[in-house]
Amino acid sequence: MPSGVGVRVPPLALAPIPLKILVKIKEEETLDYSVNEVQAWLREIKLHVPAEEIQQKTDEKIKELRQKISIPGFRKGKAPVDMIRLRFGKAILEEMLEDVIQDSFREIVEKENLEIIRSPEVREQNWDDHKGLDVTFEVEIEPDIVLKKYTGLYLTKEIHQIADDEIDKAIERLREKNAVVQPVEEGAELGDYVHADLQEVDAGGLPILGHKAEDIEFPLGEGAFDKEFGEQLLGVKKDEERRIVDPEEGKEDRYYAVKVKDVTRHILPEINDDFAKDLGDYESIEDLRQKILGYLEEENKRRSQENLIDSLISALISENPFEVPPQMIDNLLDVYVEDIKKQAKSDFDVDGFKESEKPTAIRSIKWYLIQKKLAELENLQVTDADVEAYIEKLAEEKNQSLKKLKAKYSLKNRREKLKDRLQEEKIIDFLLKNSEIEEVEIKSTEQKILTD
Repeated sequence: MPSGVGVRVPPLALAPIPLKILVKIKEEETLDYSVNEVQAWLREIKLHVPAEEIQQKTDEKIKELRQKISIPGFRKGKAPVDMIRLRFGKAILEEMLEDVIQDSFREIVEKENLEIIRSPEVREQNWDDHKGLDVTFEVEIEPDIVLKKYTGLYLTKEIHQIADDEIDKAIERLREKNAVVQPVEEGAELGDYVHADLQEVDAGGLPILGHKAEDIEFPLGEGAFDKEFGEQLLGVKKDEERRIVDPEEGKEDRYYAVKVKDVTRHILPEINDDFAKDLGDYESIEDLRQKILGYLEEENKRRSQENLIDSLISALISENPFEVPPQMIDNLLDVYVEDIKKQAKSDFDVDGFKESEKPTAIRSIKWYLIQKKLAELENLQVTDADVEAYIEKLAEEKNQSLKKLKAKYSLKNRREKLKDRLQEEKIIDFLLKNSEIEEVEIKSTEQKILTD
């Protein structure tokens, strides 16, 4: 759920849009106010408090103050009321106006069931001894969105078929990971690994500031360091320096000064049953291939489901457009920034980061508001009983102590996070069951194998 602290927002010069169905006048009650929709997430509140009500509160405060203070020439509590009013009346009136405004605003929010996302901003405030107090607020609220379409969505689900060459590539990565690394004394050959510093220089050999890469390791003739690039480093040895050129088609040549720190050769193990057994709990190379196949299938299922849910959220947002309150965006971006700072990355461009993450924040808030509305419309709330059932199931599946798990999730913050996750899963399950999903078979892309 998007959350965050209040953020200072500059005043907005907004003129209210007259929407008759959303204007509410409370003439029959003591509290006299109106609520006007400026935007879906912005309300203008106009409040009037009669002068008599303010004056009554001010008189009560003056009498209360009279009993507590001492004025030279009078016993405590015996000073004339007019003298107290003359000395303290202005300050008391200002205090009373502030209290009335705050109390009235809280009452309006409660009566109108407004979900405030930042403190109100007073646009206009007038006091007249005869007419009374007139105040105009503007306040951002969590919008009550309208969902036009959320069932019958057309989605595609990718079904990956694992090819033999993907398993072969996975085994090659395992070979590379378990290679024996030997130092090269006689000079580098294609396929050897060079550990070096690369400094880009101009045609005359002068270093270009800010264009240096230190302590990088690369195989000669592979990847970014293709054959043409790598051949210029053939025969290079440890501690040697060499200048090379990187010709780019249609562009000016780029020059590098390479300072070699080390040259190594990776001796790959043979692909046989012993190789498979050395990797862990595998009986043969065929057993290893089957385990890799199973891993890839499970990984592809997970990614396919994630992509399906992502496309579901995109479809919901597309079919149900609405504006997000600026304050909610600011709040969530502040949370993102704090998360980055907790990772000890305080020295970064905050404004640039916020700008780049703004689309992500807007999408996250829209999904949150859609979930909230769906839970209301389709009665998809998660109860405490649902949470308890999940904890019991988790204890059984993980063979863990039910008592310890219940204690773990008894903490309010942790329990609320679990409840939010279970509700999101419940809503997604409902949406997918009510969507039209077409399975599309595709060839799986290369996957990374995670092997201890």
